[in-house]
Amino acid sequence: MIRGWLGGLLLLGVCSCSAPPPGVHAPDPAGARRVIALAPHAAELVFAVGAGDRLVGVVAGSDYPAPARDLPVIGDSVRLDRERILALRPDLAVAWVPGNREADLDWLATRGVPVYRSDPHRIEAIAQDLQALGALTGHVEDGRAAAEAFRARLAHLRRAYAGIRALRAFYMLWPEPLMTVGGPSLISRAMKICGFENPFASQPAETLALGRESLIAARPAVLLVPGSDPSGAAAHLLDSGRWPGPAPAVAPVDPDLIERPGPRMLDGIEELCRARQALMRGRSGD
Repeated sequence: MIRGWLGGLLLLGVCSCSAPPPGVHAPDPAGARRVIALAPHAAELVFAVGAGDRLVGVVAGSDYPAPARDLPVIGDSVRLDRERILALRPDLAVAWVPGNREADLDWLATRGVPVYRSDPHRIEAIAQDLQALGALTGHVEDGRAAAEAFRARLAHLRRAYAGIRALRAFYMLWPEPLMTVGGPSLISRAMKICGFENPFASQPAETLALGRESLIAARPAVLLVPGSDPSGAAAHLLDSGRWPGPAPAVAPVDPDLIERPGPRMLDGIEELCRARQALMRGRSGD
């Protein structure tokens, strides 16, 4: 997920069959022909099922795959450009429940635009989004194949890192205010696959703000820091003599992979797991 998109937030149940999910219907048997994606990962999902040629509009920050960058921009996480959306005449909108305003989604519905709500609460549910969007865009077999490949790859990752010794790690979702992820977050679930123990996994919220004292008290061995300059981003956290023992190591994370609930999240998990392996090699006795 783009950092600006996520920073602006801070803050459907889908069948596993080949038919569109209940309450969302394709306009004709060939599927939706003019699709708008209301989140960066939504554009990725549409392309992943082979329906990129039916995508007519995206929100700011939709930069993958490359053709998404050339599509008309219809707003951002704060507000959609309703006039431009009407001009594009969409027959399906793919939304992200935590990231889109319900007022905008209601407005689309009143204009007769079906809205598919992507809201995966488990990593496996990304496969359900792929399958449902394949059905909605007339790419049933492509959607089914993409979903099966996703599930198989996820299962392989779980097997490959099963039983790995846990290493306490803090995910810095945002630096100021300092934010991290709780137990229900997909990021927290991804960390667990790779043997990273989230000290805030018992928290019921997907995201939470906390003070530096709470972070220090959690005693993480690793800071997982998204972005191209992880050491710089974490400098204000490490600049303290109050750590109980050695300061934690810093490991970089690509936020576009691990923070977007789309097909590339598996790439983010693989990245996390490689970081865990590197830390194991660098820590004596681990």
